[in-house]
Amino acid sequence: MLLHLTRVENAIFVTRTPHYRHQQICGKTFRQLDIWSESSSLGVTIISAGLIFSEADSVIPDVVWVSREKLAQIEDEAGHLTAAPELVIEVLSPATQNERRDKEAKLKLYSIHGVREY
Repeated sequence: MLLHLTRVENAIFVTRTPHYRHQQICGKTFRQLDIWSESSSLGVTIISAGLIFSEADSVIPDVVWVSREKLAQIEDEAGHLTAAPELVIEVLSPATQNERRDKEAKLKLYSIHGVREY
């Protein structure tokens, strides 16, 4: 079994790898956003990007979009994003624990760090 770890304000959320339908939705969302992104040349679409805001806050959202200008400022040498992209997409999974993580903990984290759209 594969596990997915999320760390928000030093709280660690451990979940199983999402259902294949969750992954299909992520892929389709990525594809549509990436088509627009490629045609506009305004930025890049990234699936399962590592966002490392601090030692206490690191997450892997399903899909992100970041402008080319901002990407140059926030990408570290390992390819992680160290500040907020313009757009973060989380595909909601059923279960109270998942909803609390995505609708409360992650929403608060993204808001604090300046994500424009979630």
